[in-house]
Amino acid sequence: MTVEQNATGITIDGSSGTGTIRATVRDSVISTNAGTGLWANSPAGAATGVYFINSSSVENGTVGIYANGANAAITLMGASVMGNNIGISSPSGGMSIRTRTMRSTSTSGQTARSFPAMCCR
Repeated sequence: MTVEQNATGITIDGSSGTGTIRATVRDSVISTNAGTGLWANSPAGAATGVYFINSSSVENGTVGIYANGANAAITLMGASVMGNNIGISSPSGGMSIRTRTMRSTSTSGQTARSFPAMCCR
């Protein structure tokens, strides 16, 4: 799937519900959106879990990957997050971003660095 040149790329919003929302974004490109590329929002509502697999969030106007709220979790696997105003943001605490082999590439297309599995607060 390609999501480009919108106000916001993809938003998974659990702020007005209860329970659990699960989503998978696979083999996709989210790019050149005016706002956020991928936004998982759950400040006080449903638990929101997103898998971002073999996908890219690039050149978005504000944040490439944004997990908002203690109940929001985004798992990045084989993801590229580059060229956004802010790459990855999780401002509301909690374990919100988990990565499993995230890669950054150089301008020649060669892998510049691989990041091991880690958790961020």
